[in-house]
Amino acid sequence: MKKVTLLPIFVLLFVCDIAIYAAMPIPPDAKKTVCFVYVEKNDKEVPSGTGFFVSTKNTSNTVMHVYLVTAKHVLQSDPQKGTFFSHCVIRLTKKKGGVQKLRLSLNPKGKYKNVFCHDDSTVDIAVIPILLKPEIYDFKTLPLNYLTGKDDFKKLNVREGSDVFFVGMFTPHLGAQQNYPIVRFGRVALLSNEKVKFMDHLRDLYLLETFSFGGNSGSPVFIYLGADRQPGSLMLGKPVLKLAGVMSGTFQNASKVRKILTATTDVSFDNMGIAAVVPCYHLQEIILSDELKKDRGY
Repeated sequence: MKKVTLLPIFVLLFVCDIAIYAAMPIPPDAKKTVCFVYVEKNDKEVPSGTGFFVSTKNTSNTVMHVYLVTAKHVLQSDPQKGTFFSHCVIRLTKKKGGVQKLRLSLNPKGKYKNVFCHDDSTVDIAVIPILLKPEIYDFKTLPLNYLTGKDDFKKLNVREGSDVFFVGMFTPHLGAQQNYPIVRFGRVALLSNEKVKFMDHLRDLYLLETFSFGGNSGSPVFIYLGADRQPGSLMLGKPVLKLAGVMSGTFQNASKVRKILTATTDVSFDNMGIAAVVPCYHLQEIILSDELKKDRGY
């Protein structure tokens, strides 16, 4: 009788422990990897999207380079034509309190080129080398080993249903004395071996079941795998945190709206709850390109 009585209690405690483990909060430093990106429209500085920081080191770990990463369209005055704004502004939290905005010139070509993109024009990622003083700004960078390559999803057993989250700008509340990025959670909705049509182009994308909105473009999207990441078994150790990709936007569903009084028809766009993420391996390809290797000297 004791075994019969204790077994359900043991199972209940075991399941509860798994649930608590799987529901662990995100690492607090994840929010420090992002900044807010602004551009100038009609002589006004307006929020445009989110950026985050990735770092590389030389083989002897004596030199580090930091890159600002965001969605390419965040920096473009006309994404269809591929033209960029002359500059952008990033908003950072200062270690001693308060925020500061830094103006960055945008030069996608020429002698002073500082905006690096993928050879495939449909890849919605832009990378900018940047110098930030760690003694002034409260920020963290993602080392290259946090980036996922093409084979990493198979090794980590990432599949439809795997947990993800992203950190990005929330325009209704940016914060006065510091940046307040919002964290949104979701799951992998589709991993396709074929390109997905998005914004009139076929693209390499991961699709997530989560809502994204204005200001989220350029956000880092993380895979967050817990103890249950292998079907039918439990994995010991810490949760796995890796960068899955860069938030590009959301799929929208167009529906007709009829105005009864005027009998005219407009179009309304509804968020489908499916977000488009540019795979991280494309970011790897930019940072490890011959052009950027030559630029940093390793």
